[in-house]
Formats: sequence, C-alpha cells, structure tokens
Amino acid sequence: MVDEALVENLALQSSHIIFEQKDEFLFRAGDLSKGFYWVLSGQVVEKVSDKISVLSNRGAMVGLEELLEKRKHISDWCTTCKTEVLFIDSRCFKNLEKLDVGGLVSEELAHRLVQLKAACQSNPSVLIRPA
Repeated sequence: MVDEALVENLALQSSHIIFEQKDEFLFRAGDLSKGFYWVLSGQVVEKVSDKISVLSNRGAMVGLEELLEKRKHISDWCTTCKTEVLFIDSRCFKNLEKLDVGGLVSEELAHRLVQLKAACQSNPSVLIRPA
C-alpha cells in the first residue's frame, strides 16, 4: 500500500477530481499526454479494441505509460462508476521524482503489462501498435 504522507503530499500538488457518472472520459485515443490519473476509488476501463477492455481499480495510474514515453494516448479511458482520482500533471510528476516513488511507478507499469497481456490473450496482435 501507499504511504499516507505521500498521498497527502501529492494531493497538495495535484488536482483532485471526482467523476460522478459512468462513461465519463479521462482520455481519448489521440489525446496528448499532459499527466496521468491516480485512481483513489471507483473503477476505470481502457478500451483497447472493440472486443478488448481492461478494468483498473483503486491504486491504478492511468496514462502513466504515455506520460513517461511522451506519446499520445492510443486508447480511450473512461469511468465505469463514480470514480475519485488525483490528476498528476508533468510538473507535479517531476516533483514526485524527488520523493523517490520510482519503485511504485515500476510496480504499476509491470501490473499494467500483466493486465494487458491477460486481456489480449485471445488476440495478442492488439498489443502491437505502429510507433
């Protein structure tokens, strides 16, 4: 679990957002990456393709890969229910590096890879996208 002091520090530097309904978009495919969402409660879904979706719950860092790779979003992300998040923009993320959260980021990226691989098991070509 995440240290409460870290979450408090992040809350002071980031934007606290509550998505009240299902199907509210966090990102759309093609959006420029300006930050990522850290899910505090609720659930979001990544629509990888027409047939493949990946659910992410509390603790997920949605859009982190795109921020780190400085690339556009390749999938739509939206809520499945009322969802509370922190939006951490690139400026805030640079401040995070000072707090030594590298292990937490690496853990989340590994978790996302496992989720995507499991979701795409029947159609692994979905994971191969043009650069």
